[in-house]
Amino acid sequence: MNVKETFSQVLSFLDKRASYMGFIFCFVFALIFVFTPLWQLSILASFIGGLFYKKMNKGALIGSVGVALAWAIYIVIEISSTNVSTLFDQVGGIIIGLTGFGWIFILVLILLGAIFGSLGGSFGSGIRILFEIKQGKTSE
Repeated sequence: MNVKETFSQVLSFLDKRASYMGFIFCFVFALIFVFTPLWQLSILASFIGGLFYKKMNKGALIGSVGVALAWAIYIVIEISSTNVSTLFDQVGGIIIGLTGFGWIFILVLILLGAIFGSLGGSFGSGIRILFEIKQGKTSE
């Protein structure tokens, strides 16, 4: 068995289970990475999730949903265990001028996570498409 056959077997295995495994990998890795000081690794988590999909829109969707959900869970944990909600309210009071607008910044953080996830997921599925095209041209 050569490398091309092994690669095509791995891709066919991923195609069959892509809808579940891509989201699970993206969500779990994003949840792990968000608890580290290097939260930027969430892009890597969505990249891994995007590798499971042949279409870039599905990879971007899974990446954005997985990372946004992980960031939302992290924010809920931080709000319930520390005094972060007071900090959000104070920042809202400084920027908007009224207190009680901390929820806007929470939504902005989740939206940023979704944007990072979409970026990584589309890169991941784009890399998969690129390698499948290259494999198809070399096998002919």
